[in-house]
Amino acid sequence: MITRTATARQLEELLKHTPLELVTSRSSCEQLLQERENSQKEILSALDRNKQMRSELAELHSQLMDTREERDQLQRTLDGSDRSSGALQDVLKLTADLKVKLCDADTRRGTRPDASRAECGGGSSGAPAEEPRSAALLPKKEIDF
Repeated sequence: MITRTATARQLEELLKHTPLELVTSRSSCEQLLQERENSQKEILSALDRNKQMRSELAELHSQLMDTREERDQLQRTLDGSDRSSGALQDVLKLTADLKVKLCDADTRRGTRPDASRAECGGGSSGAPAEEPRSAALLPKKEIDF
């Protein structure tokens, strides 16, 4: 009987501690559930931020591509302008050279009227005019397109 009594007492002690363990277990369970809920909220928040950042990245990439296209278009325009400016300078130099040759030819033939000699660098004095330089006939300023 001693063993039955001892076993009964042990079971009674165990039964007294069981509600405390149950309360502790429930408290731990509630704490874990709260932590899980908080973790889920953090994950959802991080996913939202990630989605927003991807959207911003896509927009920035689009702006970058547009800016690069604008830059390339401006560079093509500038290159064309440089070529046009160079061609204009070549034409102006050629025109100046042709004017000099025309003046020289007219002066040699004597067909240049006195009023026109001023264009060739000479006056109306009848003295032979100095040969004008083609650089003097070029414009002083560059032309902006």
